[in-house]
Amino acid sequence: MHFLRLSFVLLLAYTTQAQNQLSDVSKERINMGSGHNNFNSVLWGSAPASRTILGEIYLDTLWHTGSVKLNQGLLDDKKTASDSIGGIQMRYNIYENEVEVLANEARRDIRVIPGNQLKYFTLNQGTQSMRFINTRQFQTDETVTGFYELLAPGRLQLAKHHRTKTIKPNYNTAFGTGEKNTRIELTSDYYVISQGKASRLNPGKKTILALMQDQQAAIEAYIKTNKISFRDPSDLTKLFAYYNQL
Repeated sequence: MHFLRLSFVLLLAYTTQAQNQLSDVSKERINMGSGHNNFNSVLWGSAPASRTILGEIYLDTLWHTGSVKLNQGLLDDKKTASDSIGGIQMRYNIYENEVEVLANEARRDIRVIPGNQLKYFTLNQGTQSMRFINTRQFQTDETVTGFYELLAPGRLQLAKHHRTKTIKPNYNTAFGTGEKNTRIELTSDYYVISQGKASRLNPGKKTILALMQDQQAAIEAYIKTNKISFRDPSDLTKLFAYYNQL
């Protein structure tokens, strides 16, 4: 993933990675401007005025082809309303909890969809398809906003919650060292999702075996044979995928 570690502007100039054009239907829906209004929210909005943020706010600064599933249709007419749009160039702004859509590349026209208007969205990076599900789709014992990235589907799902954290200035005037500016950094937490509930996961052998105790012997053998590292996201994903196929 490509993280921007310098001060940058939210309305970042489009990249040459944005190669695919929107379909005519998608263009028409997006260029409607404000989209479908309800009591207190607007589905489509234009990107805010340029502002500078020091740090990381995007999962990936590049544009990727993707699709979105909305909470409601785009048009008031029930015959033409659609709650899905595909084949669009988009990126995930974690800091603002919104999906940015490159509506018109030539005009650098960027629209935003607030996260609370989405059920889920997908991003295609090469041969990899990443799905992000709104955290509100699941019960939890803590307040979790944004989206879970689904790593391993099945009866015991593995997900990752991407979020930002604020690093306060620590500049020491006496020694002239430290950081003068407030910075935004990306971090993430693992979650397991089962029977409609999401719970935070601190990966470790003991914890994993407790979760998968109905297949403990098979899981222990798989961990040993494949030398699974619980700190490696790919290993953890493989382990959950293996469990879900048993």
